Amino acid sequence: MNPDSYVIRYNSIMHIEKRYFGMRKATVFILLAVLSVFLTGCGAEKKKYEIEEVFPDPLFEQIVEDKIIPVKLIHGVDMEGLGAKYSVEDPGVIKNYIEAFRAFKIKETNKDEKTFIEITDVGNSYTFCLEDGRKVVLYLDKNTIATDRERGVQYILEENDSLNTVNNKSDILSDETILSGVKNYCYSENPDLKSIEEKGEYPVYWEIASSEDAEVVVLFRSYTGAQVRYYVDRYTGLISKITESQPSVSDEESVVAESISLWDYL
Repeated sequence: MNPDSYVIRYNSIMHIEKRYFGMRKATVFILLAVLSVFLTGCGAEKKKYEIEEVFPDPLFEQIVEDKIIPVKLIHGVDMEGLGAKYSVEDPGVIKNYIEAFRAFKIKETNKDEKTFIEITDVGNSYTFCLEDGRKVVLYLDKNTIATDRERGVQYILEENDSLNTVNNKSDILSDETILSGVKNYCYSENPDLKSIEEKGEYPVYWEIASSEDAEVVVLFRSYTGAQVRYYVDRYTGLISKITESQPSVSDEESVVAESISLWDYL
């Protein structure tokens, strides 16, 4: 055989091998690029805060990551059947609540529903309200247990001092809030009261008669001349009693109602 033919054949084989290895290198490069994009995507899906795993609500995730801002937060407390709700609209307080939820750490994850901890005496709900009417409601038992029956998982959270602190600061009703609630209660009891007040033909007013650490007394001077006092627990929002007196006749107070939740009128 002509020696030149060996050279031609050798060169042809080397050319094929070069093309083959070139294709392999290109394929490897493409696979690495795809893998890089995939890993980057996975990283983007990683939750920023552990509480987002506990409450995987898209709206809540936007709230806790400061993408949208709530205009109101309602803290509901149910202790042994006695319910109360505390509403705050102060942006600073709402921000403190969001930061408190960010601070939550998962202590334990339980996916065995048979061993779920059942709590019936103390429950907390936190409702974040948006300006457009949308809302997110989160439920926590004793502020440390979150149960998701649909996903079949229960989270035990570490104690959160920051949440306890903001609760203690915001759950106490101010004199102004109590005064506003009592006025709303009076309007609901007497639909004509507001128009009577606006006309000004008869003296009608509300004022804080006394303000203590635990109890606030609101005095309502009715257009009939009667004086009605509302005794309100600033911690529970409960009107323990309502008394009425007629100064033109006697200063003696008679109890006309008891145990009314002021939260229904806030």
